[in-house]
Amino acid sequence: MTDATTPGTTPAGQSAPVPPVEAAGAPPTAPTAPPQKKSNALKIVLIVLGAVVVLCGLGVFALVKLVSSALDFSVGNCVNVKPDSVVAVQVDPVAVSCDSPEAESKIVAVHENASLVDAETLCADAPGFIGAMQVRIGNNTKLLCLADN
Repeated sequence: MTDATTPGTTPAGQSAPVPPVEAAGAPPTAPTAPPQKKSNALKIVLIVLGAVVVLCGLGVFALVKLVSSALDFSVGNCVNVKPDSVVAVQVDPVAVSCDSPEAESKIVAVHENASLVDAETLCADAPGFIGAMQVRIGNNTKLLCLADN
């Protein structure tokens, strides 16, 4: 006995898969490609540039601190003025390298929060003392005991 099946069914009576029918005149559908991954190159370049900028900033800050601490009003540095008046005169001294031609006097002692009134007492033992100068840096006052450079 032959088993007759109806079209579109399997011998077990289940329906058979039907291939998709394309519309007449429409091109066949191509398989879709997986989405492309976005490049992280721009992010990497920006991160590297940011790090370089931060490092350069830190380098400049350290250099400024090094130079400013080397040429401040401390013992061993020089200033561009010479105390040659017995009367207090307003001057604006600048710390300079002792090798420069502007160096007039060498700082041989520094006293924090002292005034010119105390100069003769505080600077008397400073080597080569010829005069004193008072400088104000922010809220800090320094008495500089000076000698010839």
